[in-house]
Amino acid sequence: MNQENTIHEEICEILSQLNKNDLIVLSMINFYRKNGENKYYYEHIEKNKENEQKNNLSSLNIKLIKFTDRDNIYKTDTIFWKDFTEQFSVSTIEMGQMLLSEGIDENGNFTMQWAFLARAFIKLERLGLIQMDIQNTLGTINFLNVDRFHITLFGHNLLYYVDLNDIENGYMF
Repeated sequence: MNQENTIHEEICEILSQLNKNDLIVLSMINFYRKNGENKYYYEHIEKNKENEQKNNLSSLNIKLIKFTDRDNIYKTDTIFWKDFTEQFSVSTIEMGQMLLSEGIDENGNFTMQWAFLARAFIKLERLGLIQMDIQNTLGTINFLNVDRFHITLFGHNLLYYVDLNDIENGYMF
């Protein structure tokens, strides 16, 4: 009990729980971090700057009540779902739809391959490798309506060991 767990022990424990699809998703995340386009990421940053400027202006000298929104962005550790899905040509916006309906592959055939991707994301969050932020909407909120996800400290340590060859060679599933 006096002995501390090391990050290597934690990574080994996490790795023992991953399957092929989970490792492919980790490769996709690593590939995206190095090569992905951050269109929605930068749009979001600009929108936040505009909103902050509007909140700081008060022409009528009315004291504005400031609230804090849990709208955290961690530079290269935050990946917007829309950016990620565009990078890998996923046609659905909501991750939950990927688990509920079959997709169509490049040959026009029905496939469940993207359902494995969604399932892997759920598993990666459960293992503490990523943290998903959902979009809050009116009505029923689905925890798979992902807006963005963040790579955690454990995720960083594991991604260090993930090989990009599968993605770079065009192999995903």
